[in-house]
Amino acid sequence: MNQNPYVSGGLLEFYVLPQDFFQEIERATSRDLEALLTAEEKTKYGAVVVRRTGAAAHEILDYLHEQGDIDLVVMATHGRGGAARLMMGSVADKVVRAAPCPVLTIRRAGDAGEQTNRAA
Repeated sequence: MNQNPYVSGGLLEFYVLPQDFFQEIERATSRDLEALLTAEEKTKYGAVVVRRTGAAAHEILDYLHEQGDIDLVVMATHGRGGAARLMMGSVADKVVRAAPCPVLTIRRAGDAGEQTNRAA
């Protein structure tokens, strides 16, 4: 008799992470984002660090529409193409297509100049 490998066997238990865990992640994320630019750079470039929670492309586009006065969005991209982008989606692609302002995409540091042997 063949058993269905997709049928769970037994009781499934879920561990709910404590709220402190999520609060610490948010604090660490805020510290890391604030450390990306010095106060001088923020002033010089008019940069604002914003942290939002949710689906990345949706949150970015909502923010752009809420602000209305953003001149340029600069986004790093993994440089995925073809089937990989179709299957996983691309935050940068969604933002480029729907943003109300120009979007400059750059390859993530470390990806520049790398050769890929992907079929996609």
